[in-house]
Amino acid sequence: MLDKHVLKSAKWRASWVGGTKYEVRNFDGEKFTIGIDIKYCSCRLWALYGLPYEHVVCVIYAHSGDPHEFVDSCYSSTINPINGENMWVSQPNVPIILPSVYRVPIRRPKKARRREKDELENKTKWRRCNTSHTCQNYDTYGHNK
Repeated sequence: MLDKHVLKSAKWRASWVGGTKYEVRNFDGEKFTIGIDIKYCSCRLWALYGLPYEHVVCVIYAHSGDPHEFVDSCYSSTINPINGENMWVSQPNVPIILPSVYRVPIRRPKKARRREKDELENKTKWRRCNTSHTCQNYDTYGHNK
């Protein structure tokens, strides 16, 4: 992966700003600031992935360094391969654990919660069908207030 970034670093130009800080530009007009000593790049990909990207590799070469020295330590260890599943030793005494059954609802869920049988209906809600409401002030029909 780093070799691809080394090849693509040719389209970037590094400018020394001061100390160990650089500014890199490409021909499309993109610009990034890079701090070699603190392993910082304004694109934040170097901190995210741990690999110096093409514009960082350009600065490392301008600083007379080796890009492999700036790779994060998590890439230095190797992961050993394992045999395929057909080569695994079977364990006859271990019970097979099946995944839990997940019941998918058939239709859209109801809006209101289901009330218990002994729970009373909400009396504060006004029913709009087959009812008449009286005014609280005048005690007459026709309006609610």
